[in-house]
Amino acid sequence: TSSPRNANSCGETVKEDIAQEEKHEHKHKSAATVTDLHEKNIKDHHVESWERMYRKLKDYKKKYGNCEVPTGWKEDTKLSAWIASLRKSHKRKLRNKPFQHCFLTDARMKKLNE
Repeated sequence: TSSPRNANSCGETVKEDIAQEEKHEHKHKSAATVTDLHEKNIKDHHVESWERMYRKLKDYKKKYGNCEVPTGWKEDTKLSAWIASLRKSHKRKLRNKPFQHCFLTDARMKKLNE
């Protein structure tokens, strides 16, 4: 024997189910949005970081007349490390073995060669 249901309780149950589903969907959309924003922020950070190092390289060129930042240069170890990673990435690209997440894009190579 099943218990009788009146229309109001059934309707309320359906409304509650719909509200729960919408809440669940909203949570997933919010999580996806947060993930997308996080990935965008990381990408923006990498772009800003690359541009900052590029400006440092331009300053170096103005001061020293070339872009031959020595490996292990004590005056700016970050610039030195960045240049070393550029050299390594460039060599790998020339051998058709670029890194999986190579930050040395063709556009950046063009910019460096200007």
